[in-house]
Amino acid sequence: MIKQLQKGFYILIICLGIINYTQAQDIPLFSQKLTNSFIYNPAMAGHTFGSLTFANRKNFNNVTGAAENNFLSFHTPFMDHRFGVGANIFKEKVNFVDNTYISGAFAYHINFGSYNVLSMGVSAEYNSIGFERGEVIGDRSDPL
Repeated sequence: MIKQLQKGFYILIICLGIINYTQAQDIPLFSQKLTNSFIYNPAMAGHTFGSLTFANRKNFNNVTGAAENNFLSFHTPFMDHRFGVGANIFKEKVNFVDNTYISGAFAYHINFGSYNVLSMGVSAEYNSIGFERGEVIGDRSDPL
């Protein structure tokens, strides 16, 4: 029993050590996964009834260079729910950084009765990050 506790304690220490050196940031587009299920799984495009989502978020109102996000997403079934298509458009502007993300999805659904569906999907993505030096807030002669 004591050896199992020691082993668990050592694993906990190793995990905490690894966590100390990891870093991550969630892209705001992917925080919409509750209303947009086909971001992670293109086979979900056109499943059920489809949806249309628009979101606009502006952080720190009246602060120059504050982050602003725009997100548009839709997916819909067609041909008696056998096929589905969907698209996402995400635009983010933070000070002098401009990020654009566009993705599209296509799905094929095979119905096996009322509640059983086999779905397959493919997706394509485009991501562009740009920097506009003319919009830098602060000392433009700073080498950083």
